[in-house]
Amino acid sequence: MPYTAKNMNTIHMNKGGPVSKGQINRSGQALAAKWPCPRSDSDFAIVDKYRRSHADSLNVTYELLENTCKKVVGEGYITSQRLKRMPTILDKIKTGALEDLSSMQDLGGCRAILPDVQKVKEVYAKLLEIAPDTFSAPAKGLKDYITTPKAVGYRSMHMVVIAEHTDDDGVKVTRPIAIQCRTRLMHL
Repeated sequence: MPYTAKNMNTIHMNKGGPVSKGQINRSGQALAAKWPCPRSDSDFAIVDKYRRSHADSLNVTYELLENTCKKVVGEGYITSQRLKRMPTILDKIKTGALEDLSSMQDLGGCRAILPDVQKVKEVYAKLLEIAPDTFSAPAKGLKDYITTPKAVGYRSMHMVVIAEHTDDDGVKVTRPIAIQCRTRLMHL
């Protein structure tokens, strides 16, 4: 069965086995209510472990983005990756912008900053072309904020892929990873 946040009752995390989506969501809510708190807090430990469990899938996705940019653009691009910071995650929970932590699609994210809109569209198209053969589910969350910018002026092209990796326990793990393609000017 392909990954969706709704069809999994447990989420496998490196070195510790599965944790229920309910526990991850409860810990996210509890941590948001008491933030800031010590790193030794049990809710902090669960949320941070879940956040960090995206790192290997993020690395797989980043490698693909870097290789795609190299093939399509050659030179003159910048790629980066990040795990979403804890305060940002908790702010989304507090404000209600996020229904539950286990459904968050961009805990891990990659970005390509490209020379111009044409190269953005070429890299994006190439990623869409190779996504079915590379990821465990088709790309989703496709957003063209270049053609239709957000009200605040934000412009970029987005997709969410479901990247797979094998963890330290030999278990195949899938995580949603956001990919963003934009120009230098859009990045300012």
